[in-house]
Amino acid sequence: MASDLRSAPFSEEAEKAVLGAMLIDTKAIGTAVISLSEASFYIDKHGFIYKALVQIYDSNNTADFVSIISQLEKNDHIDQVSRDYIIELGNFVPSSANIDYYIRIVKEKEQYRSLINVCNELIQKAYSQEDDVTELLDRAESEVFRLAESGETKGYEHVKSAINRVMENLEKLHSKKTELTGIDTGYKELNVKTAGWQNSDLIILAGRPSMGKTAFVLNLAQNAAISFNKSFQSETKEFDKHKLEAEQKGESLTLAKPHQQSVAIFSLEMGMDQLVQRLITTTAMIDGTKIRTGGLQEQDWIKLSNSIGQLYELPIFIDDDAGLSLMELRAKCRRLKVEKNAGLIIIDYLQLMEVSGAESRQQEISKISRSLKILAKELNVPIIALSQLSRALEQRNDKRPMLSDLRESGSIEQDADVVMFIHRPEYYKIESFDDDTPTENMAEVIIGKQRNGPIGDVRLTFLKQFGKFADPDTIHVEASTNGFASSDPGF
Repeated sequence: MASDLRSAPFSEEAEKAVLGAMLIDTKAIGTAVISLSEASFYIDKHGFIYKALVQIYDSNNTADFVSIISQLEKNDHIDQVSRDYIIELGNFVPSSANIDYYIRIVKEKEQYRSLINVCNELIQKAYSQEDDVTELLDRAESEVFRLAESGETKGYEHVKSAINRVMENLEKLHSKKTELTGIDTGYKELNVKTAGWQNSDLIILAGRPSMGKTAFVLNLAQNAAISFNKSFQSETKEFDKHKLEAEQKGESLTLAKPHQQSVAIFSLEMGMDQLVQRLITTTAMIDGTKIRTGGLQEQDWIKLSNSIGQLYELPIFIDDDAGLSLMELRAKCRRLKVEKNAGLIIIDYLQLMEVSGAESRQQEISKISRSLKILAKELNVPIIALSQLSRALEQRNDKRPMLSDLRESGSIEQDADVVMFIHRPEYYKIESFDDDTPTENMAEVIIGKQRNGPIGDVRLTFLKQFGKFADPDTIHVEASTNGFASSDPGF
């Protein structure tokens, strides 16, 4: 609110039109309260009238001249609003038919003012130099992103609409013969257990060194990117079809144009070139030692050329800033969401992230895990964060990891929606699983926690020199035949 009407954006006509519609139609009040508040009105007396109308509506009474005057008196606002002005508003619009249009204008002007207020506050703080500059930049990013997301209010809807959407989704899932509701993990049994990576979920992937955490998460990134490409191509084809049909019928197109989703990887441990080298190794299925030393044979160059062509097409973006702070991560993720439509964010790994203002390492990790969960909800994307496990695991006879092994903080378990462990019994010289299945070239993904699904184990083939994880029925036979167990480059 302000007394200088020239100091900020507003539309007196739109504000009067909204109030006029509310005065002549009680239903218009119900429409307005979904998107607007008293603060949405720049002119003070308009805010007072809006508040009175909403209070009358909330009391299940009819809004008329007498009830409005009475409510304004109760609110001690009658001196600011004349009776003649109430009558003027009641005659300002002929009907409430265009209430949605008037609301959009008022809401838009409110957003402009909010943006100005945020910027002014940030300017003052920048001049004072009292706050840490990185914290101030993070706040600026967060506030602007919040304003951008606050433009539309969904409001309520009849359950019928939701039922129709659910049934339509079920029909699509049935026709596709898939149980996926989230992002494809790339592995059959893992898809069954998780239904895919779900938006707004924080997923922790933990393991001891040499278990294959980075290799596995790169596999997950590649699988998600491939899935994003397929979805984008399918959606683009559907969009083009509807666009052509609309043009032929002379109708307007109601289907939104699809946007390519991407995978964002933040690597605090390994450099960009190392990660890309691993992606090439995995895609080409060439021994990692050959890639590192350049000892390639003729057939390897053919595989290499084909794999590079595939990787060129994948929407994967990598940030290898080793000194990345929590605030910088949030800022970069928000930017990637806006600019590259990031659909999956991967962080390798959680304990290497820098955070200020914590008194202990436990508090640091707690702050990081909580912030990552909030960020996943804010951006509405799944975030997969790698985490170390406590060395105490190595002292036990049973080397299978469990939730209590999460290093330095129990808050990781609390904040995470899914906690998975990567485990390779073969590494500990264990020759078979409990069901006597050989552990050679095998890994277990142990789901220790899943907020909205079952826990359990998923076995995968792990071809160490390729850094390749796959469903056991896909390449486990090939792995055993070629004797891949003897080579372990530390994936």
